[in-house]
Amino acid sequence: SSRPVSKDLSEKLKFYNNKSGYNVFSEIFVTSNLGTVVGMTDKTTDYYQKDEFWWEETRRKSPYVSDVTYDESSNVFSTDINIKIDDKNGEFLGEIKAVLNIEDVINIITEAERSVKYQNPIFTLLNKKGEVIYSTDGHIHHKGEEHEVFINPEDKKSGYYISTSGETKKLFSFFCFCHIKTTSWF
Repeated sequence: SSRPVSKDLSEKLKFYNNKSGYNVFSEIFVTSNLGTVVGMTDKTTDYYQKDEFWWEETRRKSPYVSDVTYDESSNVFSTDINIKIDDKNGEFLGEIKAVLNIEDVINIITEAERSVKYQNPIFTLLNKKGEVIYSTDGHIHHKGEEHEVFINPEDKKSGYYISTSGETKKLFSFFCFCHIKTTSWF
């Protein structure tokens, strides 16, 4: 699109992708307060976004960050970061959505595996549903393969999951630490 918002978003997207050496964001777009797309880095599948779950959630409680999913169009695992846009008087103007590639997280897991001192460590990244997103065990996980996940109700960051492969059950424990920092682009 030749709109100034689209041009600005495309330039920022190109900057971040060039700086990191891979596509950090697969797409970024901005909607109006009516839910229509007013600027984008690439064509969206739908011009009207107000009927989408993420749009209503973002309006209600910004920022809204989705669970990790597999984006078939860009062939990456990603999470959506959605932020409400208000004017200086607090009036709702619209929202911005950025689809963040989680390749950095996978690189951290791969590096952690290399730095661990004991033999044959396995690092597995799961989404909230217990689906395997990435694993260093060499096993090819199927998209949508689920595990029973039990999260500690006290800290909500630790727990365990049970994986069943054939007749073998494996028990894995985990501790999660996540921090998302948002920065202003404007």
